[in-house]
Amino acid sequence: REQKRQPFQQPQKLPREQKWPVGQLDDMRELSQATGCSTAMTFSYFQIALKEGAIMKKNLMITICVFVLAACQSAAPSPTSTPQSTDTPIPTSTATATPKPTNTPIPPTPTETVFNFSLPASACWVTSEVSVLTGQTVSITASGIVNTWGGNEISNGDPNGQSANMCGAIECPLQGANYGALIGRLEDLQPFLVGTKFEFTTTKDGELYFTVNDWECSDNSGHFNIVVEVN
Repeated sequence: REQKRQPFQQPQKLPREQKWPVGQLDDMRELSQATGCSTAMTFSYFQIALKEGAIMKKNLMITICVFVLAACQSAAPSPTSTPQSTDTPIPTSTATATPKPTNTPIPPTPTETVFNFSLPASACWVTSEVSVLTGQTVSITASGIVNTWGGNEISNGDPNGQSANMCGAIECPLQGANYGALIGRLEDLQPFLVGTKFEFTTTKDGELYFTVNDWECSDNSGHFNIVVEVN
């Protein structure tokens, strides 16, 4: 207690030949970890504390810790704040699956077709085997001479029929049209007069049928040449 305090001196490096007691070395390592100072700096301040008269006793260890900690903090550089990046994250595009297009079947477009057909006058309602689709345009032309009464010349006629003789019987394919005229029909629809030329738009799918306008065909002779154009 009577010992005078020596003025504060800068820490000096220990001679290489000087060795610290094992206990003090362990204390200094713990003190270095607690204060955050390097081991060499802690040793230096520890030496100053010993020169000031501190003895390695448990109750004086706190004093040395405070001394070393204060000296170490005053020597440590002040931390600098690290600016945080303010970069805005670039949004990543989310790819959406594009649905594959479905192939819708397209109905076939009717193509222009021409059919040639010979109609014997002795046969009633003969199929032409010409099939049409709804909405198609059918053009029919016909030629030739037929006889509807056993070869009698007054019963001769072209596809327009006998101008002097009208088929008025209810049994006639087209009542009110001339005898021997060319008559047509689409499936079971109403018969129509074809004559030498006729054109119409179909309202139903099916086959075309033809006959001469006579209710009794067995005594007829001759034939009509028919051309059917479908488009």
